Amino acid sequence: DKKRNVKLPSFLTSELAELMGAIVGDGNIYLKEGKKYEITIAGHLTEDKYYHDGILKVLSKNIFNIDTYGHTRKFANVRYTRFSSKMIVSFLVNEMGLVNGNKVISKEPIPQIIINAVKNIKASFLRGIADTDFCLKFKSRKTVKCPFHYDPLIERDYGSLVIAQELIKMIKCLGIHAFLEERVVVKNG
Repeated sequence: DKKRNVKLPSFLTSELAELMGAIVGDGNIYLKEGKKYEITIAGHLTEDKYYHDGILKVLSKNIFNIDTYGHTRKFANVRYTRFSSKMIVSFLVNEMGLVNGNKVISKEPIPQIIINAVKNIKASFLRGIADTDFCLKFKSRKTVKCPFHYDPLIERDYGSLVIAQELIKMIKCLGIHAFLEERVVVKNG
């Protein structure tokens, strides 16, 4: 890491919060002591090209002075942005509180440093999650007077109730109407 001139921020910035949001949204931290230290963020092959190449790459360079590398799986319609660094992974897990491995089963998938942060940091974190993991939908409310969908929803299904509840609190903290809708999924067979 010293040879690559990797740097670590001395405090939580909006850029770092956004990158952390992207990691919580569609990312993963692989930390295997002495073997592997990697951060991977997944996205749609074509729809997320700009976000991965234009945003994540720039954030990683600005925050850590590290170059990311991309990888695609065309058969699965997925693109990945990755970077490897023991120093950065250790910093994100030990100092910033991100989860190593499966976020869904974690009791604290959203870092306390984000939960306790000021509004602009929370907003940046939410932007990172939204850019990687939310989708925009419209309720079907076309009428003769208005032939367009006009009731937008931002939506995401989470396997973790803890993540969903924390995100709702953060969104409401920003003065945005948000609610949690629980659904029961029945699988046949």
